[in-house]
Amino acid sequence: MLKITYLAQASVLIEFDDKKLLMDPWLVGPSWGGNLWLYPEPRIDLDLLADIDYLYFSHAHEDHLHPESISKILPCIINATILIPNFGFKYFEKAVRSNGLNNIRILENHEEFFLSKTTSVKIYINENGEHDSSLLFKYNGFNLFFQTDNLMGVNKAKEIGEENPINLAFVISSLTGIFPAFYNFDPKDYDYLYSLKKNNSMEYCYKICEALNAKHVIPYATDICYLGHLYFINDIQGYSKTEFKKFAELKSPKFDVILMGPDDKIFLINNQFSFNLNEHDFDKKYLGGHAVSKLNEVLSAENLERKYENLPYYEDIEILRSSLDENSVKWTFESFRVMWKIINLKGISTYFTQTLPDPTENYFGNFDYDLLIELPSYRLQRLVRGDYKMGFLTLQNGSIRCHRLNKSLSILEKEFWNWAMININFYSTKIIC
Repeated sequence: MLKITYLAQASVLIEFDDKKLLMDPWLVGPSWGGNLWLYPEPRIDLDLLADIDYLYFSHAHEDHLHPESISKILPCIINATILIPNFGFKYFEKAVRSNGLNNIRILENHEEFFLSKTTSVKIYINENGEHDSSLLFKYNGFNLFFQTDNLMGVNKAKEIGEENPINLAFVISSLTGIFPAFYNFDPKDYDYLYSLKKNNSMEYCYKICEALNAKHVIPYATDICYLGHLYFINDIQGYSKTEFKKFAELKSPKFDVILMGPDDKIFLINNQFSFNLNEHDFDKKYLGGHAVSKLNEVLSAENLERKYENLPYYEDIEILRSSLDENSVKWTFESFRVMWKIINLKGISTYFTQTLPDPTENYFGNFDYDLLIELPSYRLQRLVRGDYKMGFLTLQNGSIRCHRLNKSLSILEKEFWNWAMININFYSTKIIC
């Protein structure tokens, strides 16, 4: 018998042939530097997670490679075979090992790996150079597809669906990224930009579902919210899975849209799928009350982020600049102008600039930037002390604010974020406190 348990966000447990495969476990606490929270919340059953045989991490984002969750369930996964895609860089493997997991199997794009005599998985790495991947789970003639955050093209999805008739597809129903919520625009622009991203998300997800040609589609990887001082972000970022289901059904699709939440289950019995579903607040009607119930936990997370705030941070700025300078030679594209604004809790700002591939410079005014990054000093202090296992990437969702003149993402800015993710990391303490 095959059993699938939806845990939370992109975390799914598959039980098969007396074995267990766990995917992208984010099960407790916040991610992305204390900014992003799970909603609806998961119901943790450590007995269910005991003796995991295989653990798949799709990519390095903290809502998929989550240190606190890994620590919580470490006894359950310490002997598991860790499956990760080969993005061609060492940072991902280093991050996995930094969480105490060493039995790592790195899989190439389109590589098939057998979990048992009748069961295998196949990795699909994003074809456009994004550091993300999807997983195809093949069991006794049945194919289950898990997209995770991999925003693949429609043609790629069609290729996968034609090669492997998909019975169940877990698909991301919202486009990823911090735009527009964490960019500074005229307040009147946010409704338009949010609506545009929402509509584009639903259209994209629907096209992926059509291309995969799956019989059953489960939207996932969107069970999140912002709490504390970022609560307002909920109004201008993301949308509910219920909205996608309504959107899809109006088009009379050939697939069924099934909404799953924490602890919902799918069984394969006698070659038929059976769904055990519960009620969940996908539309966030009770998110306000939930936010109140989480006040102490949110405050604790915020205090953790600010634990160095009373220490001087000018040396931290120099460490960041040194890392930017050292890695500037790895920038292989045309020039890209970044202004850095380090701001403390009193509102005092320190600026410096960088025109890649050149080193950083002090700011003397009149700098026409392509991207402005505003970084709180207390976040910088944690970054350079090695507190963030994914380095600069941890800051990208909720810890920084950005500004650019254009409302669309340029190719160069996309490459800048990839360059920073790969290179601006601090795996060991740089300052003794």
